[in-house]
Amino acid sequence: MLELPARRQSGFADAGSALTTVLMAVVVVSALYFGREVLVPIALAVLMSFVLAPLVRLLQSWFLPRLVAVAIVVLVAFGAIFSLGSVMVSQVNQLAGDLPRYQSTLREKIHSLRAATAATEHLERASEVLQDLSSELDKPNRTATPPLAGAGPVPRSRSRSKSGSPIRARCKPWSRSLRRSSIRSPPPELW
Repeated sequence: MLELPARRQSGFADAGSALTTVLMAVVVVSALYFGREVLVPIALAVLMSFVLAPLVRLLQSWFLPRLVAVAIVVLVAFGAIFSLGSVMVSQVNQLAGDLPRYQSTLREKIHSLRAATAATEHLERASEVLQDLSSELDKPNRTATPPLAGAGPVPRSRSRSKSGSPIRARCKPWSRSLRRSSIRSPPPELW
């Protein structure tokens, strides 16, 4: 028996088949992309035929001819599609009619939101100042300030404010410095 020499597999043959596969995929995808205007209605028709085929078989089981069963199912399907379309059109028309009312409501909400943000801007600025002051207090005292000449130890005061709270008495200097700064409190009607 005569043996044929074994064919050598080369890397070029594998690369050629891979290139052919990629080219075929590119051709198929581009054909589907450029033919979508024709192919999409055909795909929808095939889908509709799968959906409506059981109804046609049901009507045929009632001894109706196939042509009559198909005509009845197609008329019912088109009726359902057109009724759904009419509902959608009426909803869009109702939305278009109500749009001026929605516009005025949205305008009022935007104005109230702007007023609220204007008040919160003052509060945000005050909060930022207090946070900056708090971070300054939290920093360790690296450079010790020399005591003033002739100044003795500062006595602790147990003064109480109007509410009788020692905390409020200690915060009183802070409130004075805030009043002197450029931060204004929001109008009382927004509280």
